[in-house]
Amino acid sequence: MLRTAFAVVLFVSLGWAATLAGADSVVLQAGTVNERMTIEGRLELAGENYFLDPRFVIVDEQNHRTPVTSWAPLEVPPLPPDAPKPKVPRRTMQDYLQRRFSVTGIHRVVVRGPQHPDPIGAPGESYLEVEIVTEVATGNVVFKASSNTQPAEEKPSNEGPSNDPKQAEAKVRAEAAEERAKPNAESAGDSEEPPPPTPPQSSQNPPERGVRR
Repeated sequence: MLRTAFAVVLFVSLGWAATLAGADSVVLQAGTVNERMTIEGRLELAGENYFLDPRFVIVDEQNHRTPVTSWAPLEVPPLPPDAPKPKVPRRTMQDYLQRRFSVTGIHRVVVRGPQHPDPIGAPGESYLEVEIVTEVATGNVVFKASSNTQPAEEKPSNEGPSNDPKQAEAKVRAEAAEERAKPNAESAGDSEEPPPPTPPQSSQNPPERGVRR
């Protein structure tokens, strides 16, 4: 009886561990944190509720499940009646479910804290921070992160000169404006005219009037 109970517990434990292992991605290994990689598979909802638990995974052909960040809103508000129809359809994550995609992103690890108020998984769980999403069937790029996104293995630094051409141009313009302001300030200080000189008094004596005798 005791052996049977132990065998059942062992079987359940092994099955639970196998389930967890099947849910983990073989792509996101410990040695690839902060590295860029590409995976391919079907987008599925991993959470229990689309709105209350919006966690998404890419499932490959071996049924490996890789958590990914969402690249579209969960819903979009309806347009006003008099608003023009948008040229590009407004998609949500629900529109992409059960479709195959090639996803490129950076391997990150969930960290609970002020910078991650809504983690997509448990602390320490790996996920892919999505940068580019391409539909496999059509080859169309459905999402591409903005250019101001920090690339992998690069962190902003406040030391040294800036490599941003816009900031460099603004700095040059500011310095040029300061240089132009200097002579104007100096000329403004010298623009006060000195008081007119006092006319010299004549050294000649006024003519004497004749004296009557």
